[in-house]
Amino acid sequence: MASIADDPFGSSPDMKKYAQGLRSGYKSEFEMARALFDAVKDDGKLGIKYSYSSVEPREHGTKTALDVWKDKSGDCDELTGLYNALVKLAGMKGAQGFAGIGYANVDIDYRGEEVGHMCAVVFIKGDVPEKFRYKDFEGNKKFRESTLKTAGIADSKDMHMVLVDLTYEQFGAQHKKISVLNEKEALAFYYWQAGTGFKAGGRAQVAEKCFEKALDYAKGSARAQVYMSEGNNYAERGMAYRAIGKTLEGVASGLAHRNDMKYEQKVQPKVTLEQDSKNTEKRIKKWNYLAPKTDGGAAACMKLGRKYLITKKYDKALDYFERVLGFDSKNMPANYFAAMACKEKEDYGGAIGHLKKVVAVDDSHADAHYWLGVSYLKTREYGNAAREFEKTLKLAPDYPYAKYNLTLVKMYDKARDSGKIIAESAKHMDPSVLMR
Repeated sequence: MASIADDPFGSSPDMKKYAQGLRSGYKSEFEMARALFDAVKDDGKLGIKYSYSSVEPREHGTKTALDVWKDKSGDCDELTGLYNALVKLAGMKGAQGFAGIGYANVDIDYRGEEVGHMCAVVFIKGDVPEKFRYKDFEGNKKFRESTLKTAGIADSKDMHMVLVDLTYEQFGAQHKKISVLNEKEALAFYYWQAGTGFKAGGRAQVAEKCFEKALDYAKGSARAQVYMSEGNNYAERGMAYRAIGKTLEGVASGLAHRNDMKYEQKVQPKVTLEQDSKNTEKRIKKWNYLAPKTDGGAAACMKLGRKYLITKKYDKALDYFERVLGFDSKNMPANYFAAMACKEKEDYGGAIGHLKKVVAVDDSHADAHYWLGVSYLKTREYGNAAREFEKTLKLAPDYPYAKYNLTLVKMYDKARDSGKIIAESAKHMDPSVLMR
């Protein structure tokens, strides 16, 4: 069952015991930080492996530190969360800021390649061998001052910064372009990431709550990004009025941040969804992922299927979702989006089949129950439609249109019993036709 994590960077007694036991064997914060790196890194002493799959459902949208500890796997963000949690538990006395730690969003890595990546940051006061010190922090005054301000570090004397990259397996990484996040910014990023994870899995209601939680911590350009994600989440559910409102809030936040920072925004070349889809398809063919046999192949096909769904090429979208389902027939996101493609093609029987598989995996999926209700309404199975709308409202009492459609279903059922319903009137009265 999907849920929102209360404490993404929380711990367990086992984690605390491990971190403090490891701590007793080292004299300095630097040695301790490196020992934890050796433990948490991909295939390190704890046996944790780097694993990324946008297809695999995650209970919290994005794994918490405790999830990674238990599962022994996670992506770059998730491994970073576990590392930082263990550093806190070890009680690094010389640490400052977010318990001596932070998160670094990596835009350009040490090779000069543009990436979407994250690694840990450790601030250590005192003796740190020069080759492990982050060079920009040591030699770029402007970067050093802004980073210390972000981290909340007042005493900068003899302070050094080390990049700890668990997935690149580099202690003392020298990435070329990064931005450092403090505790609140890291929490905002976590909940935004969780929201996008739920959204990708068709869990729009839970995603909405994650985005709202992210706004409790986000500021500046990050706040604008969360608003934009919220707007997109509403748009995909056909809720145009809310989508426009959130998008406008995002634009306003972005402009305010730009004015505050007084920077010149670098203009990136525009890539249309159609061009992006073609590029993705070329990569899939190159990787021979047309019949996915790995999590990576399935994730690539899921990505392309969603792009075709957004660009209203429903046959192509369904084709790619079915390729994923050939790899894993119970895959929840693939079944959900296959149902959305079927719905748009007015194949409501197909939508019902896929949505039944979604709720079989997770009966708390409010969106799946709602669209099951709509599909049953379209096929005039009014009893089933009423049951699904009632389940939707039980899971999400304020779910848009569910209450109205439930009333409509009961009216249709009553009219059918008295022989007065006709298909054309049903078509015009059904508000779900607006939910495109």
